[in-house]
This record gives sequence, structure tokens and C-alpha cells, in this order.
Amino acid sequence: MKAKDALIEFDAYLKLKLKDLNKLVAKEAVELMTNFYKEVKSIECAKESSDMLLFQYNANFEDKNKYDLNITRQFIPIPDQSEILQLSLTLTYSSNNEFNEIKSGNMWCESENQMGTFIKDILNHEAYKIAETLTPKEITLTFENAE
Repeated sequence: MKAKDALIEFDAYLKLKLKDLNKLVAKEAVELMTNFYKEVKSIECAKESSDMLLFQYNANFEDKNKYDLNITRQFIPIPDQSEILQLSLTLTYSSNNEFNEIKSGNMWCESENQMGTFIKDILNHEAYKIAETLTPKEITLTFENAE
């Protein structure tokens, strides 16, 4: 896959896996994005750290009554290293006292060799554990240049 085609490829991947984007829960979102990373390779991102995953958790920037869980696939295509493309899947929840006690943060997976630890860390993270028991209020999938 070419990095610029990531959104089209992910949409096709969702259909292949028979998943409805608007009905995803935290577990499915993490599984889909991590499996997409493992199974659908970028042909333009040959260097280490040029095709990575990012897990983020934080209060919503626009509405503090919401909490976001996000998993993003970031591409730095070679030879055009000036472009940073991000395919981002965000699950937004109504904020609650449990979410409010968690500091915003993130964790990176820079290569497939780190996948086991990355997935384990997500599944054990307190933000994920709270989200796992809830239904997202909103789900968004975006693809953009992060620069």
C-alpha cells in the first residue's frame, strides 16, 4: 500500500473484517488498527520508525465533558520525508470521574517488533480499561498531513 492510500485501504479492511466503523468499541478499534498495521504493509516506509502506531488518551480539546481514546498509524513516506501522514481512529466518550483522574498521555510503537508490548500496554492502561466498559458517543476516522 502507498501511504497516500491508507484511508481507502483501511475502509476496504473494515469491509473485509465485516466491521461497521460507527459501531466499534475500544477492543475492536485497537484490534483493527494493530492488525491493519501488521497485515497491510506500506511499500514506501522501509526505514525503522517511518511506519508507526500511536495510542493517545486525553480530555477532548474542544469539549472537556468528553474524553478521547485514539489510535493512529503514522507514515513518513520515503523519499518524501517532509510529509507526515496520519490515519487516525478516535473514540469519544462522555467524560466521568474515572477519566478525569487520568493524565493525558501517549505511547508509540515504532516497529512490528514492538507490537506485543504495545498491545499489552494498551490493554493494561487505565484509560483503555475504563473505555472498554463503555459505548463511544462518537467515532471519527481521519486521514491528514500532520505537518
